[in-house]
Amino acid sequence: MNDILNLTTEYVNVIGKTAKIDAMGMYYRDLNNLLRSLHANGVDKIEICNVYGQRYIGTDLDNHVSIDIYGTPGNDLGAFMNGVNITVHGNAQDACGNTMDHGKIVVHGRAGDLLG
Repeated sequence: MNDILNLTTEYVNVIGKTAKIDAMGMYYRDLNNLLRSLHANGVDKIEICNVYGQRYIGTDLDNHVSIDIYGTPGNDLGAFMNGVNITVHGNAQDACGNTMDHGKIVVHGRAGDLLG
């Protein structure tokens, strides 16, 4: 495994295969690049807090990842993902699960148009 598995920065704390991310003010591309990097390095449980409209969270991830989101993710949450489980503790915007293949998205709140 890589050094990323014991990483602590301003935005992320990784211990073993679990990561906690503070997305406050984080640009959506930076957040998604971080998610892909964590997943590529063996992290299989990710908690993201302070989500405020970041788009495409979980897009194109595959297999054996569990993501808990606290806040309101933007459009296309989980688009094109395969086998990932996402739980949103809040509301979600439009197009959750757009072209998703396997996996699960659970929203404990309200969601916009075009789901699944």
